[in-house]
Amino acid sequence: MDVTRRRFLAAATVGTVSIAGCIEGELADTSYDCEVNEPASVPNPSQPAIGDKTAPVTVQVYHDYSERVSSIFATEVLGELLKSKVDTGTARFEFHDLPVPGEEEWAHQLASVGRYLFAEHGQDAYRRYLNRIYEHQEDLSWQTVGDIANEVGAQPCTVISHGSWKTYEEQTVNDKDDALAAGINEVPSIVVNGQRLHGLAPVSESYQQIADVIDDHSQA
Repeated sequence: MDVTRRRFLAAATVGTVSIAGCIEGELADTSYDCEVNEPASVPNPSQPAIGDKTAPVTVQVYHDYSERVSSIFATEVLGELLKSKVDTGTARFEFHDLPVPGEEEWAHQLASVGRYLFAEHGQDAYRRYLNRIYEHQEDLSWQTVGDIANEVGAQPCTVISHGSWKTYEEQTVNDKDDALAAGINEVPSIVVNGQRLHGLAPVSESYQQIADVIDDHSQA
């Protein structure tokens, strides 16, 4: 069944989303007493990325905020890759939303949160968000979203509103459509300078495989 944004805000508790007690646009399940009216403006959308645009290697990461294996990759592998390849100027990581097979409604909302933080607060805020939201993948809630927003210097209620209203849903849908058209239908999927990597299982042990491919491309 298709759940509209307003109807979702008003009454639904879906999957691991905690939204009990929503009344007339007020999100009751956080300590921030947020009004969740539709944001009046949306910062210019662009593809979330971490790293220098001049880096010799571009790594595309296809992920789903609501999916467990994406969480394992983010918490056990991605952080080390960012330290060893992004912080040294070797690679730039682009992040593409692929909400499958996780909880699609929540995936779209968390994607909008990430895109808003990237557009309005930059790479550092987005990097922090990626790390922290995936740490909480088993107990996702709007309270957690607000707390992370507070940590990165963003206004929690504004961030929650952008997530609740899925203000970047069009970009998330476009990411998904482009991925599926390219034959990418699982998360996480990694593409290094156009080369898609296969055989990442177990994902938790994929660091070296990805790092080696990045190094090969940086020396080409």
